[in-house]
Amino acid sequence: MIGVSFYRSSGLFTFVIMRKCLMLICFFIGYQFTNGQIPEDGLIVAYDFDSGYEDLMASVEGELLGGAYIKDALYIGMNDSDGFAVPGSLVDSQSEFTVSFDVYFEEFNTNHASACNVLFSGANSENDNLLNFAYAKQQLPGGNATLENTFFYVHHNVRYEFNDIFLLEDVWYNVTLVRSSDKLYFYLNGVLMSPLDGLVVPSMDLTLHEAGFVFGQDQDILGAGFQDFQSLNGRMDDLLFYNRALSEREVLSFNRNDGVVLDVEMVDNSIQKQSLEITVYPNPVSDYMNIAGLPDDFAGTVEFYNVEGKLLMSETTIPKRINIRTLRPGNYFLIIKGEELLSKHHIVKN
Repeated sequence: MIGVSFYRSSGLFTFVIMRKCLMLICFFIGYQFTNGQIPEDGLIVAYDFDSGYEDLMASVEGELLGGAYIKDALYIGMNDSDGFAVPGSLVDSQSEFTVSFDVYFEEFNTNHASACNVLFSGANSENDNLLNFAYAKQQLPGGNATLENTFFYVHHNVRYEFNDIFLLEDVWYNVTLVRSSDKLYFYLNGVLMSPLDGLVVPSMDLTLHEAGFVFGQDQDILGAGFQDFQSLNGRMDDLLFYNRALSEREVLSFNRNDGVVLDVEMVDNSIQKQSLEITVYPNPVSDYMNIAGLPDDFAGTVEFYNVEGKLLMSETTIPKRINIRTLRPGNYFLIIKGEELLSKHHIVKN
């Protein structure tokens, strides 16, 4: 009855609904072509930033702050004013969530003891460190910690770190943070960077102010107190927010790379089936990587991929000691293959 009443009384309302449905269809079609089929179950907010900042799922409107602007992506400069605010009620009463977006760092902020590139911050009038997420490339000494190549998540003033993640400027990355009732999982380009069983975190008990959920800036006071050395200083695109914890397989659909997408189920099944405990060491590594746990007669290949999914190095037979001096310092993924995909490992090259 409500729908019929609106239809009869307001052609404008019908137009708005049709327009939003068309925008949503276009969003999903575009995203399927570029990133694959994204999960729809639990998706409550979607900003594609193609021509504006309307939420394509409902009527949850964001707000551009300072000089932030849209031009096929959300642009947030290195200053103390730009940002993008969304309703804090998105987080309230949620026992779990997933937030995913593509991010491009124009330049890493490194000129302060608290320097970092903030992805989002959540606050209310009593606490400005309720729900923060940022990347620190290199901080100057003098703060409560000197972080380097580290993503960090803050929940109620407690910091949880993902270390030894070497990112580059002027490169698009997909970042996905999955928050279950008591675990935190972090994915970069669809690959799990946190421990396999996640980081243990307290249960969700957050109440953000309606204006206290800001992307691209850290809030020193509710909705303000921004610092240029903590700005995003880059671009953000395809911002998605779910009211549930997505699985690793679902997160793979956000992968930006044009290279290999790992089949998570095949990895898990292969490890269980073959009952092999494969280890690679040392990690981090400088010159030579050792592989232990493979049978002497095992035949297969070992491959190194960068975080963009591009194959950099391959051995057609698996040696137990590999020279990786030619690889630049950074994060890599070592894939060991036999008759089927057998094992994957996150490697840090010093």
